Amino acid sequence: MHLDDHKNVELERLQTETQKLGAQRRKAFGGGSKTET
Repeated sequence: MHLDDHKNVELERLQTETQKLGAQRRKAFGGGSKTET
């Protein structure tokens, strides 16, 4: 495995974690009743 591959994997994992956190934050602060469908 190349160093670049490992870096890309780490970056992808970080982005996924960030997206998950962002979604949780939106759910928490986004005024639930407004966004519920």
